Amino acid sequence: MLRLSRFALRHPSPPHSSFRFLHAPQSALQEEGIELGHFRSHRKSDAHFTQQRKVVQEWENPIPHEVYSVEDLNQVRETHRDPKEMHAKVALFAVRTMRTGFDIVSRYKGPGGGMTSTDWIHRCLFLETVAGVPGMVAGMSRHLRSLRTMQRDQGWIHTLLEEAENERMHLLIFMTLKQPGPLFRLLVLGGQGVFFNMFFL
Repeated sequence: MLRLSRFALRHPSPPHSSFRFLHAPQSALQEEGIELGHFRSHRKSDAHFTQQRKVVQEWENPIPHEVYSVEDLNQVRETHRDPKEMHAKVALFAVRTMRTGFDIVSRYKGPGGGMTSTDWIHRCLFLETVAGVPGMVAGMSRHLRSLRTMQRDQGWIHTLLEEAENERMHLLIFMTLKQPGPLFRLLVLGGQGVFFNMFFL
């Protein structure tokens, strides 16, 4: 059985075959010292397995997404209006409070404030760990809502999950520049606990 296992790894059979060695080349079987009386062979099948090459498959993103042109991006305009409703004022206050707290934690000194490359990397790393939370929470919430209402979501779930995946990829890219230490990881753990539950509510 051990010899058969080694042979199976070296000479894989087609998916439809129920027995790996039914059409195995005789030369390979002889090298393993396997009895050939119970195995059939044919020159075409021998040539197929002898010349078979390992195919390297490229990874493809399983979540389809829209591809925007340069013209589409140029049409995006930054807009802002002064909050008048109470909920808008509360939202703006919450955003400014979190921004101020994040600036303090990341030691942000503003443009031209003398931040080092390490300061920028720490800021970007922590930012991406938080930025990947809203899309995941929103996608999960809409998924649960679709289950409760038994209605289609019209594609929003995939869009939000793709946004969360995009932020996670940013984090992995920044981690090629610097590996965070234990204290930084502890702050990320606390930040996830706060932001995940806050966004879910």
